[in-house]
Amino acid sequence: FKTRRDELLPTKLGKAVHSFLISRYLELVNEERTRKLEEQTSAVEKGEVEYQQILHMIYNELLQSKLIPEESYQENLL
Repeated sequence: FKTRRDELLPTKLGKAVHSFLISRYLELVNEERTRKLEEQTSAVEKGEVEYQQILHMIYNELLQSKLIPEESYQENLL
């Protein structure tokens, strides 16, 4: 990002990456998902939940959406 006064301006590369992510992973790259992650991060910061719980939830979401093959889950358990 480049800055101009108090604004962030995306670069060409940033725009290309964003377009790629939206085209392939819309369920992960959206305002609702960002809001949810910010809430979860805040809960970790406040000590209301352990970060491992959040990581486990995110990992399970990725498994359910087929963005991570189930074989990798088994490998990580060993």
